[in-house]
Amino acid sequence: MVVEFCEAMRVVSISVNDYANFMHENAKALRSIGVDCVDLIQSRHIFNYKTQGQIANQQQMIQQIKSADIVQVNDSHPELFKLAKTYCKGKIVVYHIGTRYREKHEELNKLFEGHTTITDQCEFMVLGDHKYLVSPVEMEFSGVAKEKPYKIAHYPSNPEVKGTAKIIELIKKVSSRYDFKLSLKTVSHDQQIDRMRGCDIYVELFKPEINGKQYGCFGVTALEAAAMGKIVVTNNLFPDVYKDVYGVCPLTIINTEDNFVSYFNQLLKMDVNFIADIQKQNYELMRENHSYEATGNRILKLIS
Repeated sequence: MVVEFCEAMRVVSISVNDYANFMHENAKALRSIGVDCVDLIQSRHIFNYKTQGQIANQQQMIQQIKSADIVQVNDSHPELFKLAKTYCKGKIVVYHIGTRYREKHEELNKLFEGHTTITDQCEFMVLGDHKYLVSPVEMEFSGVAKEKPYKIAHYPSNPEVKGTAKIIELIKKVSSRYDFKLSLKTVSHDQQIDRMRGCDIYVELFKPEINGKQYGCFGVTALEAAAMGKIVVTNNLFPDVYKDVYGVCPLTIINTEDNFVSYFNQLLKMDVNFIADIQKQNYELMRENHSYEATGNRILKLIS
């Protein structure tokens, strides 16, 4: 269902580096329900996504901001926020999605005080008065597991951030039979999706802490894998944040080393039909809660 007044609203989203193509996907979700939304970036993404925001210099951003009813500032960026405050006649919304906010949340909370702030990071919800939003993801169903041993994969965008060394260590402790695929090679987004299609179970993250700060929150890759119908193993130190907004989570959340090993030992012994049922359920949950249309409607409620 599309909110009636959305066609008259103009949203401009601005970003320097659009990590994980987050703001572009946000804009696509808004456009899917009829919102006039343009997303602007200052540099292209290294993962070479099929579609990205429009490249724009500061002057081009200013011109677009002047025509906006709502400006969305990506990644807690102080300079972009200053630009929006100077030229926006409407509302400013700020998104906290990564390291900048994690490291400087107290300072940034003061800077953005009085403005709507949104985050996709569950652990950020306890650091300020934010709204929670999961990035939209739509993928074709890749089919179900056909036989044992089940194929487990881990293809980290950043091995340090994803906890790759610990994942390798824990996988080696699993006694049940499995086929483990690992690559540290950075590839394009299309290539990443293609290689994830070949697994039954995707291990996305095991990193409860980063630089002395709580981390352990799944990323877009986990959502992409689940949207294809994979069983996804990842972290979430604050699972109730997701549950309170979306209900049942399509991701398998494991936050301790012992639980990681015991979970895999049990899962890998399960019948193929059991694994297939979980994969189908994950795909359906992702379609229901995180399609472009569903996400677009949620964004509109949060920013209006």
